[in-house]
Amino acid sequence: MNKRKNLDYNGSVQIISPFNLGNYRVYRYIYYCKYAWKFNDIKIRDKFENDNSDVLIIDRESVNDLKVSLNLKKYKIFICLWNGIFDRRKKQIISFEKKLKNLNINYNFFLVGYNIDYLTNKKYYFIKDKIIINKFFKLDCPFKYKLIFFFPNLFFILKNIFNLKYFLKYFLIPKKVFFIGGGILSPYMLKKNFSGGENIVENLIIRNFYYSQKKNNTGKILGEFKKFIISKKFKKLLYHQKIFIFQRLSRHIFLSKLNKFEHFNHMNREFNIGLLNSSLFSKHYFLDFGSSAGFGLYDRSFILYKNHKYKTIKIDFIKNQNNFIKSYDRLNKLINKIDNFKDRNISASKIIELINS
Repeated sequence: MNKRKNLDYNGSVQIISPFNLGNYRVYRYIYYCKYAWKFNDIKIRDKFENDNSDVLIIDRESVNDLKVSLNLKKYKIFICLWNGIFDRRKKQIISFEKKLKNLNINYNFFLVGYNIDYLTNKKYYFIKDKIIINKFFKLDCPFKYKLIFFFPNLFFILKNIFNLKYFLKYFLIPKKVFFIGGGILSPYMLKKNFSGGENIVENLIIRNFYYSQKKNNTGKILGEFKKFIISKKFKKLLYHQKIFIFQRLSRHIFLSKLNKFEHFNHMNREFNIGLLNSSLFSKHYFLDFGSSAGFGLYDRSFILYKNHKYKTIKIDFIKNQNNFIKSYDRLNKLINKIDNFKDRNISASKIIELINS
């Protein structure tokens, strides 16, 4: 069996990431530098600088703006794919690879999320399954990203001075269980995030399932979900496609049921108030389903570890296995447990007990 390769280089790194796509695009890299990578000298730029760094990490959204030249040959290059293998289908990634190959420049990919099928490709690098603490590193990047990472409470208090009503709404409410991210599907979310593109096969399956089951009750939906999992259509899919589809549909089914509880709240985004990215809201609980792109740790894991270490509840239906019937059984068991509990006004702590029991 091929050995899994992790991006665990020491030394210096230049990270190229756009500064105009929101703060999170950039400071997620700082989380990786702190909790996954071992670099001791880190520079983050929105444009490439010809320097003496050992490693060059290029964000998937920066490849179009990077001029490919022989200057890149001296670096150990990693193209960062936040959506895992799915990003390799993107036209800009394919075009960038061709440019590198034309000049015989070696490169690799850093993938968020892995599975055993990826290990056959020698260009794929990952991170370990255990959080490591990079205690000492030099960070060279714009000040605001340092402020967000090292002093998040101060940053979000200052940021929300003129949005105080919305901030206090979540600061003062009773303790809740939150899931922040892509979860419950809706026509709006399907149109925004599941409309064609490079993931046309997976997106079409998710859209068709949602609209075909929209008016059915949970029992009927679960039954149809199981039929799909044992169908020839599902079995013909590649492993990463199965993981992605199962993750997205199981989240939708489970969170739709959980959303009926008074002290549960699903949000697609946290709207920059600091729910996830600070410890200001540490009284609340936060669910973590892992990455839809594959297994292992990812940026959400590090954010929750830093800010909500003792209030994070991990839910894993797949458990790094290729037996999706067992995954379905775990989902079905948890749904039945929730269905049999009639009191929808229980506290957030009781909801967690119910999930973990």
